[in-house]
Amino acid sequence: RGRRGKLKAFLQWQRTWGPQISALTDLQEESGITPFALQNRPVLDDRLSYFYSLFLDISNRCRSYDAEGRPQDLTAAAYLAYTQVSGWPVEDVRWAWPTVALFDDVWLDILRSEEHAKPTVIKA
Repeated sequence: RGRRGKLKAFLQWQRTWGPQISALTDLQEESGITPFALQNRPVLDDRLSYFYSLFLDISNRCRSYDAEGRPQDLTAAAYLAYTQVSGWPVEDVRWAWPTVALFDDVWLDILRSEEHAKPTVIKA
């Protein structure tokens, strides 16, 4: 698997199990048994951990949604506004955006795949 595939596996795991990580690790510590969800937990490369945190922060602060509540792509304008308000040096702004945009692209692909997999309900 390439970089995008590893990132997708990590983000899918986070989407499914991330909110329950405390309960899973508590269960592991108390029982001595590793829950299935933790056995195959994808680990993010240390070099990407900073970008993941940055992606989450920008996503939570700057993401827009369509009329049906679906998240839209993070825009370069939203990213630039975030970095400007945060007082980033110009040289840092340039090198971080491609990786933040990659996280966003993969995350949105996951959401869109989940939405397409849902059965269509026809109202009579």
